[in-house]
Amino acid sequence: MLKIKFADGTEKEVLENTTLYPTYHASMRNRMEIHMDGEAMTLSGFEMLMKDPGKTSEMHLIHTENGSDMGYMDYTIPLSIGKKRISVTDLSTGAVREEMHLVAELEQLTHIEKQLDALGIKV
Repeated sequence: MLKIKFADGTEKEVLENTTLYPTYHASMRNRMEIHMDGEAMTLSGFEMLMKDPGKTSEMHLIHTENGSDMGYMDYTIPLSIGKKRISVTDLSTGAVREEMHLVAELEQLTHIEKQLDALGIKV
C-alpha cells in the first residue's frame, strides 16, 4: 500500500498512479500528480486538502510493504484538482476497466521564483 503523509501529520492512502514529474531545469516547475480512489473522500474535502499549503509544503510517500519513505517539499501550487476517469489494464488478462480517481496536480515554485520571493518580489 502507498500512503501520503502531509506536513500536519495527516495520512491518506493513495494509488500507485501517484507520481512525480521533475524538470531538472531551474526555470521550469516540478509537478506532482496525486491519485486517490474516487470514493476515498468527497471532492470538496479532497480539494480543501490539496489547496492547503500548510499541508502540501511537506509530503512523504510511504510504501508500507518495504517501509521506504520519500519526502517532497514545497508542492504548494495547485494546477488542477478534480475527478478523472482512468483506464486500468489487468496485465494478466489484458482486460481494461474504468476507475474514477481523485486527482490533484501540484507544482513547486521554480528556483528563480523562490529567489525572487526571498527578495520580496512577488511573481
